[in-house]
Amino acid sequence: MRALKKDSLDCYRHLTLVIETINELFELYPKSKSRYWKRFMKKIPNNYKELFENDEGHHILYFLCTNMFFVIDLFEKYDFKKGINLTNSIDVEFC
Repeated sequence: MRALKKDSLDCYRHLTLVIETINELFELYPKSKSRYWKRFMKKIPNNYKELFENDEGHHILYFLCTNMFFVIDLFEKYDFKKGINLTNSIDVEFC
């Protein structure tokens, strides 16, 4: 596992916010954490703020980016404005 460098790209910091916002949604709407999302979140280590890769060597940033459509869909399904606004700002800033 590679540790996160302090001078790493801001996109990693933004995606850690996405993880925190997903967890916030799960707390507010426990039903939203389906089997899919339980498996999804297992791929993200507890110390995701310090690591680029999970225990299996998968790059967390890549994993989140390739699944962003599903994350956006989750936020929209529950009309979770905080998550929608966050993913919209990431799309504008980084894509």
